[in-house]
Amino acid sequence: MTSAILAGVGVLYRLLPEEIGRIYTGDPDLLSHVAPLIAFGAWVLVADGGQTVMANALRGRHDAWVPTALHFVSYAVVMIPVSAYLSLGLGRGERGLFEGILIASVVSVTVLSLRFAMLSRR
Repeated sequence: MTSAILAGVGVLYRLLPEEIGRIYTGDPDLLSHVAPLIAFGAWVLVADGGQTVMANALRGRHDAWVPTALHFVSYAVVMIPVSAYLSLGLGRGERGLFEGILIASVVSVTVLSLRFAMLSRR
C-alpha cells in the first residue's frame, strides 16, 4: 500500500516538478536546478518507501539488529561513496547525489526483502 501511495505521489513529482519547486523558491535559476531533481525524486520515493516498509516488517518479526546493520551498509557503505563518485568523480553534481540515494535505497529494499523472505521460510 505504501508503494502504491508513493507511486501516486511520484507521478505528481514527475508531471509537476516546476510547480512543486515553485512552492519552495521563486528564483528561476534555482528552479531550473531543482525541478529535474524533483522529477528524479519520484523514483527515490518508491524505493525509499519500500525499504521503510520492509524494515518495519522485520522489526515486527522482532528482528531489529540485522535491519539496522543492513541500513548502515546501504547508506553509509554504499550511498556515501557512490554519491561522492557520481557527483564529484563523474561531475554529475546534485543529480549524482540523488542517483546515489536511489541506488542505496534500491540496495536497502533488496537486502531487507531478502532478509524478510529468509526469515519467512523458517
